[in-house]
Amino acid sequence: MHLHPLTKTRRLICRPEDVSWKNHFLWLDAFRSYERKIQSGQMPEESAGWCTAIILAYKRPQNIDLIVRVALQTPGVGKVIVSNNNPRCNLRRWLTVHNPRVRVLNPKERRNVVERLVIAREEPADFFLAIDDDIFLRPEQLQVLCEAVRQNPAVLHGMFGEFYSEGSVQHAQHGRNSTLDVLNRVYCFTREHVEEFFRLVDLLDLGRQETWSQNFWDDIVLSFSGAGKPLCHNVGPFLDCPTQGKRGIAAWRQEQFIEKRIPIYKRLQSMKHWNEKDAASRIMCSAHPKVSVVLSVYNGMPDLEQAVSGILHQSLKDFEFLIVDDASTDGTAAALERFAAEDNRIRIIRNTENIGQTCSTIRALAEAQGHYIARNDADDYSSPARLEKSVAFLDVHPEVGFVCTNWEWYSVPRECSLGVSTVPMAPWTIAWHLLFYNCLACQSAVLFRRRSAERLGGYASERNSAEDYDLWSRMAGKTDVGSIPDVLVQFRRGRPESMSLTMQEVQRTHALEIAQRNIMQLIGRSPSLQEVQTMASLWPAFWNSAAPAAKDAEWVLPFIAEIQHAFLRDWREKHLCPMESVTHAIDHEIALAYARWSALLPERHLLKSRLAG
Repeated sequence: MHLHPLTKTRRLICRPEDVSWKNHFLWLDAFRSYERKIQSGQMPEESAGWCTAIILAYKRPQNIDLIVRVALQTPGVGKVIVSNNNPRCNLRRWLTVHNPRVRVLNPKERRNVVERLVIAREEPADFFLAIDDDIFLRPEQLQVLCEAVRQNPAVLHGMFGEFYSEGSVQHAQHGRNSTLDVLNRVYCFTREHVEEFFRLVDLLDLGRQETWSQNFWDDIVLSFSGAGKPLCHNVGPFLDCPTQGKRGIAAWRQEQFIEKRIPIYKRLQSMKHWNEKDAASRIMCSAHPKVSVVLSVYNGMPDLEQAVSGILHQSLKDFEFLIVDDASTDGTAAALERFAAEDNRIRIIRNTENIGQTCSTIRALAEAQGHYIARNDADDYSSPARLEKSVAFLDVHPEVGFVCTNWEWYSVPRECSLGVSTVPMAPWTIAWHLLFYNCLACQSAVLFRRRSAERLGGYASERNSAEDYDLWSRMAGKTDVGSIPDVLVQFRRGRPESMSLTMQEVQRTHALEIAQRNIMQLIGRSPSLQEVQTMASLWPAFWNSAAPAAKDAEWVLPFIAEIQHAFLRDWREKHLCPMESVTHAIDHEIALAYARWSALLPERHLLKSRLAG
């Protein structure tokens, strides 16, 4: 049912008890002007923003649409997450925005305000913007906070908060450029602040159910999670929601709300003492390289020198280079010593015994400090622009957890190119192919967010030789994946000692098991490994295998249809965006596979016409 604008804002036009009619009408006039401006603003479907905005909806669903629109119009905001913390409310009745940058979460039971930190911990972003549902700001005001946290990520940045002194609290501090004791309502914070928040929660034993379920301390603990006191910025005048102080709606009007907060503040104050010099040193120590390049090598001569040279001559200079010598017995160790002496970005890690590429890589990642991780096999060559272009992509797409370039297949024995890859361009197309096989087969062409991978447990040691496919599959279920059309890596194959040859059967088995898990998690039932292999062989890129046999058509068609239906349903739930392009793209991929299959079937096969259609 379409709602009249006055009906949709019926709670807004109710006059608060302590506000005169005159002042309320002035507020209404200002709000209508604000509403018209925001509703007419542009909300691009792509953004170079670095902050993920998190908005919790509970008792003010009528405000969410405007707040989401403001966030989308803020240049520093890349993605918006709305969590509906009131399961009895149909939030889509109020939220009219349809934009691929918006994701709506619908928990089955009510969550408290700590949920915003839980969401942040699971998101593949490094900067966050929390916005309460009782305040109306302009995009340029939010942008002030987004810029501030990027320039000084050591502390939290907000525009409203509290002073604490000798057991008393001074509320509603704003309109000044100064430090505050506690920020609330609207503030920016970082991934490091989220990690420190949960560390403090454990130290204070606030994770117990009876404490966790309350909602009076999250902003206090987060305000103590920086390297110094939070900063308050004067962003100018703003509009409060009339229900901002209404009992039964406003959390701060609960019984003994302040009395419950003060002990938490005092406990934290006794644990952490801010000092300007200490804060400055922590800011300096927080600097990390943009990228950690990880290379594991065992008897890598003679290709190793070219692989290392490709990384050292990258146009992007802000990286560390971690090289694991997996107990090599040829001239690898001496070559690495020479490389390290010539470039201080190289760190050599030596294994006393051969433990394999996967375990060696896991060891290097434990020491990596970079914001992003780039793998490079010991026989692959990276073009000079590889890191720069991949980093630029992830920097402007905070919703993307990893990105892959195209690569050149190169035969070492024949000393010639075998052609170039064709990585799908759309994130949903990549995610679809990853269900069945590793369409990002060249791990030297991938760059991923370190924190995103760590939150999922990183590489699985038991998936030796297919650890990359395992990680890409798990990450694709939690974040978007991107691709760059440029060919930026030479994927060198054909040497007898190459792992792609020596571990081929193990790699194939692991890949089928991973695809089996992917499909089972999506549809709730597990196909056999033989069925997985048959469905994977629909796609020409899967091990250059032949298409399925004609007798398989009877079961493959309905099985693929079931997987497609579940995939589109899952995508729709995770992405608040029009599904026409997603559905069309998956239909197109399936149609191409069926056309290839159909061409190989006998002329009189009964299903030939169905497949061709």
